[in-house]
Amino acid sequence: IREYITDTREYLKNAEENAKLARTMLPQVLESRRKAHLAGAAKLVTEYADVEDQFLKLTKAIEKNNIKYTQKNASEVEQAYQDLELLAIKNNAIGSARELVAQAEKNKAEKYAPQALELAQRRLSEADDFITKDRYATDEIKNKAQAAMFSANRVRVLTDQSKKFEMMTPEDTSLWVEDVLSKITTWLSAKDSRDQDLESQLGNIQQSITTLKDDNKKVSDQLTSTQRELAETRTSSEARHFS
Repeated sequence: IREYITDTREYLKNAEENAKLARTMLPQVLESRRKAHLAGAAKLVTEYADVEDQFLKLTKAIEKNNIKYTQKNASEVEQAYQDLELLAIKNNAIGSARELVAQAEKNKAEKYAPQALELAQRRLSEADDFITKDRYATDEIKNKAQAAMFSANRVRVLTDQSKKFEMMTPEDTSLWVEDVLSKITTWLSAKDSRDQDLESQLGNIQQSITTLKDDNKKVSDQLTSTQRELAETRTSSEARHFS
């Protein structure tokens, strides 16, 4: 009987120690799970369900004091949540840009806008690599994500425009560009310079913009000066009134 009691006590002691050991592993898993949730991991339905299934198996093992299973799988579940968190952060930051680039590739951007496509792919890759290295640098991630999105939209626009140009004659293309510059010239109330080459037309537009900016600055300076004079006059008048 004493031997039985001793064995039982030893068994209970080991079970208690195993339970404590198993439960010390769970907080780390829970923290990784919490971060994955905050990153929006639930939007990744398939991947999220798979990791959650692993988590449920782990919690059941802990409840049953299955120390071998816990020791073997706790770190794997923790890592799975960390990977899921990273995937969610990337999906939120550059998921839309990635879809646009993929769509551009399907639309033959490599043929119609190869330089723009290469830039978009590079910026997307740079953003992806940066997030992998520092997933919590939110400001820098935002900047790189915006750059990737800008390039992704740009390659889409250039691909569509290049396709339109392909359907046009050389003269139609020149007339299209001329029309764009002519509209800007009209909006600026500048001289019609369609009898000049495109570079000269662009130069005239730039000169008109510079002149407008200078005129606006003069008006702004005059307004500031007038406001200052009015304030000084009001101050002087009030001073005489109370003297």
